[in-house]
Amino acid sequence: MLRKKHIISGASSGVGLALVNALENEYVIGLGRREGVDSSFYPPYAAYHSLDYTKEYSFDCVYEGLIDSITFCSAQFKMGKLEDHGGEEIHDMIATNVTAMIEFVKYFQPKMKRKGKIILVSSVSGLRGQKNQTVYSATKHAMQGFADSLRQEVPQKVTTICPGGIDTPLWNESNPYPGNTSLLLKPEQVAETICGVIYSDDNVVIKNITLHPENERH
Repeated sequence: MLRKKHIISGASSGVGLALVNALENEYVIGLGRREGVDSSFYPPYAAYHSLDYTKEYSFDCVYEGLIDSITFCSAQFKMGKLEDHGGEEIHDMIATNVTAMIEFVKYFQPKMKRKGKIILVSSVSGLRGQKNQTVYSATKHAMQGFADSLRQEVPQKVTTICPGGIDTPLWNESNPYPGNTSLLLKPEQVAETICGVIYSDDNVVIKNITLHPENERH
C-alpha cells in the first residue's frame, strides 16, 4: 500500500487531532505548541512534534520526502468586544492565526508534490464579521485573503474550510459558548470534510467550504 504523507498543525486537540485519526492509514506528522502530548494515542503511522510554529526555523527536521497535503488547524480565539482584548491577547491571536499560518505554508509548500493539497481551517467569521469576534474575525479574513492570493502563485490546490461553532477546547469557562455546545459541529465532522478535500480528484478545484451547525443561522 502506497501511503500518502501529511502535515497537520494544531494536532494536539480539536479538529487537528480528529484529522490525524481520520488519516489513520497514512503517514502523518502532527504539530502543536502543547508539550507533553502522549502520541501513543495516535494511529500507528502518525507522530507528534511539539514546537513553536510561529518561528519558521522551528520546522527544521520535522519531515523528509515529498508531502501530499498540509493542513493548518491551529487557532487562538476569544469572544469579546475589541475593548476587552489586551495587547498581548491581540498579538498572540495574530501570531497564531496569521503569522504561524504564513510561516507554516511558506516552509512546507516547496516540499509538496505539485498535485498536493493545502488546506487552511478558517471560520465563518472569515467570510462575515461576527459580533464580539472583532480580532478573531480580522485574523480569519486575513487567512481568506492569503488563500486567494496563494492559489494564484503555487501549483497545489488551496482550500479554506469555514466552519461555524465547533465543540472544541476553544470553548471553556473563560471563553463560554453563548448556547448549547452539544449542538455544535463535532471535530470529526470537520475532519471528514477535510479528508474529502485531500482525496478529491486532481481535476477538481475546491476553493472554499462553509459548514454550519444547524443551530447557527448566520
